[in-house]
Amino acid sequence: MYQTSDSTLARIKDAPALVVGFAIARTYEPNSEFIIQDGNIADELTLNIASVYKRPKFGDELKVYLGYEDLNLTYLGSFKVQTSTITNKESMQITATGVDFGSELKVKKSREFIETTLKNIIETIASEHLLKPVCDVDINISYIAQHDQSDLAFLQKIAADNQLIFSIKDNNLVCVSK
Repeated sequence: MYQTSDSTLARIKDAPALVVGFAIARTYEPNSEFIIQDGNIADELTLNIASVYKRPKFGDELKVYLGYEDLNLTYLGSFKVQTSTITNKESMQITATGVDFGSELKVKKSREFIETTLKNIIETIASEHLLKPVCDVDINISYIAQHDQSDLAFLQKIAADNQLIFSIKDNNLVCVSK
């Protein structure tokens, strides 16, 4: 079932087959939820599965596809495990986000950008975090300071101040026009 709302582009609940690559591809038919956010909120994935599979650790990467294994699968993106819990030795719940919140993106730093463009700032920060920059905006910036802010907070503020969409999706650092 697909539902949409103002803040959610797609919500997939009780998908007929959700294929998640964790070490090897496996097929799940769980009561699971996958939410693609539009804008500045991280995509999230909640899987409820039988606990017969190896429990993933914090930071493990899940690659998610929707469809049936014998037909074409639609790639939905990669996600970083945030939590995994086992209940009654029978079921496991895995939560994952499109952003690795355990990465250096949340480390506070101070620096200045002088006589540059927003596109250059996005490219600089993306390369520091091994992300691919995706930016369709090239605003000239004479001076901007990142003072005791994480790269994530710094870019979120720039996006909000300029009415842009900022997000990290599938290892892409995205800053685009609304």
